[in-house]
Amino acid sequence: MFCTQCGNQLSEDRPFCTKCGKKVNEPCVATTSSSPTKNNTSKETFSK
Repeated sequence: MFCTQCGNQLSEDRPFCTKCGKKVNEPCVATTSSSPTKNNTSKETFSK
């Protein structure tokens, strides 16, 4: 992730950019849904 103000590469464990001091917002990728998703919703039957 990079700072939107100066372009410096950001450390994920710091709340501010170490180069310019701009406050770092949490990236969109970090916000995930806590509810599980179902990948296979169809019922498949296999014959031997």
